[in-house]
Amino acid sequence: MRTLIVDDEAKLRKMLDNFLTKQGHQVEMAENGQQGWEIFSEAPETFDMVLSDIKMPVMDGLELLEKIRRKDYDVPVVMMTGYAELGVTVKALKFGAFDFLLKPFDLNNLLRIYEKLESTSATKQEKIEVLPFLQTQTTLLMPSEIKHLRGVVSQLLQACRPFCDLQKQYFQNIRLCLVEAITNAIIHGNLEVDSSLKEDSWEEFNRTVTERESTAPFSERKVKIVSHFNSERILFEIEDEGKGFDHHHLPGLDDIGVLALSGRGLILIRSFMDEVIWNDPGNCITLIKHLSPANPL
Repeated sequence: MRTLIVDDEAKLRKMLDNFLTKQGHQVEMAENGQQGWEIFSEAPETFDMVLSDIKMPVMDGLELLEKIRRKDYDVPVVMMTGYAELGVTVKALKFGAFDFLLKPFDLNNLLRIYEKLESTSATKQEKIEVLPFLQTQTTLLMPSEIKHLRGVVSQLLQACRPFCDLQKQYFQNIRLCLVEAITNAIIHGNLEVDSSLKEDSWEEFNRTVTERESTAPFSERKVKIVSHFNSERILFEIEDEGKGFDHHHLPGLDDIGVLALSGRGLILIRSFMDEVIWNDPGNCITLIKHLSPANPL
């Protein structure tokens, strides 16, 4: 396994380097969190583990962990800590640290963590082998509040990402489409805020959105998101409880000038997705992306 060791103690770095190298692991080293982040972010997919101290100058281990998780990197991060930092260690575990080691630590405990990680990796490989035969369907009811958008989209992406990875396809464009479609369902569907209001005043547009998020009947409406995933396609049905709109005469992508009047989000969705279907009232949109190695996202 390739491990990034991040610690401001040179002697400890050297000791861990020698020990792990003898065990057959590859090691990169950094003397603080900032240097560790620079090394990691150059090639994040090449690291199997990050072994980091918590208390360091420039950038501490918790900050490093937060940067890694905020970028959606799922590399296991093991924190090295003293008894005085146990409270911070608990915070690190809640934020997604894989495990921790109390200083001074027995190197056998470090080996046990590697064994546990190898076992976890084997389990992931078994899941990947099953994916071609797997179909999943989930339903999510989302309140009409923009503050929940990031969490909902992250949850949906976490569920569909394995199927994209199976076909070695980039999936971030799906994120953009989901953000646009769900935002439209909340603001223009359930809250009934017209996009033309932005042309007059962004301040008034945002004030109206915030006001209606807590005012009945708008605040009582939900966005229903049904997802269907398998190895051949990714499908989302996003339905609001608004009045819908007349989608029957929307211009095609070739007429980009006219289409721009319908909004940037619609251009993105119809460009990235293979199929975009509305129900007759126009309050439910279905997004479909076909998965195949020859059809990269």
